[in-house]
Amino acid sequence: MRVKKSRIALLTLGIIVLGYAGYAGLKPDPEFVYEQRSLPEDFTEYHNQLLNRDSAIGVREGNEEKLIRAAQGKTDYAILYIHGFGASREEGSYITDRVAAKLKANLYYARLPGHGTTKEDHRDRTYAEYLQYAGDTMRMMNSLGNKTILIGTSMGGLIATWLAATFPEQTAALVLASPFYDFASPSADIMKLPGGMSLVNAVYGEVRESSGKANPDYGSGYEKYWYTQQYFSSLQNLVDLRAAVLHDDTIARVRAPVLMTYYYRDDEHQDPTASVPAMLEVFEKFGQGQNSFIKQKAPIANGNHVMLSEHVKTDKETIEKTIVDFLQTNLPEN
Repeated sequence: MRVKKSRIALLTLGIIVLGYAGYAGLKPDPEFVYEQRSLPEDFTEYHNQLLNRDSAIGVREGNEEKLIRAAQGKTDYAILYIHGFGASREEGSYITDRVAAKLKANLYYARLPGHGTTKEDHRDRTYAEYLQYAGDTMRMMNSLGNKTILIGTSMGGLIATWLAATFPEQTAALVLASPFYDFASPSADIMKLPGGMSLVNAVYGEVRESSGKANPDYGSGYEKYWYTQQYFSSLQNLVDLRAAVLHDDTIARVRAPVLMTYYYRDDEHQDPTASVPAMLEVFEKFGQGQNSFIKQKAPIANGNHVMLSEHVKTDKETIEKTIVDFLQTNLPEN
């Protein structure tokens, strides 16, 4: 009890101090500029380079990048799936595989730097590495399809939003599953302030337990494809990524049709990880000032933060049908 009270006292003091820091001025947003570096001409060569790197650094089995071809050449549309923070391709493969099969689309599962390895590697990578890798992979998707459908879960949804804004001519559609546009818990705002991460470490220690471990809807096998422990300091990447790319001008540059699925039944039963109000705020901004912009939001009553995985209980039949119907109705003609 004494330890708990001391934590509360320290946290209260920290909030006062950080509140003053916030009043005095937040730290400036990080800036990212994508580097148009040289890439292989052939996607298979690019994919093999990544797999060789994965093997060299000890990426866990089942967490590597994965290429599923519907055709040896280019398909009309190719799908790029981007997983969320601390996750892997299994976060989305159950439904994304089926969507790709119905569209007869080549499909690629990305592996963001620092994922599928160790929590130390996860801690030591940067948000800029996430974006550079995602941008490189998006450019390579031209070798798989005439246009690219982006599907992203959580942080992957934020990165997919940035990709759709950065490569508008290449993007055929943007499918968002529980996109991370802010934390659901207001207490996470501490990490956005100068010295905030030091306070978090002082109060809670350096390592956090994954919320999925305590969720009965997360089934066996979950621990193979997600980090069950993460350094709190690794969350700085999430904070910096959001600050670097989630601006009104980013949202305004998105031209492709947007589908957003998210867990919401009522105020008591909704996404506990990513803020639903933040999702809806960004969703309303998509297409502002554009003529005939296509967008659809699809709240899922029986959902979770992780929507598309076989390892997490959700209404997959409804989710799959919603995604397939949206794409078949709204994909532009090639």
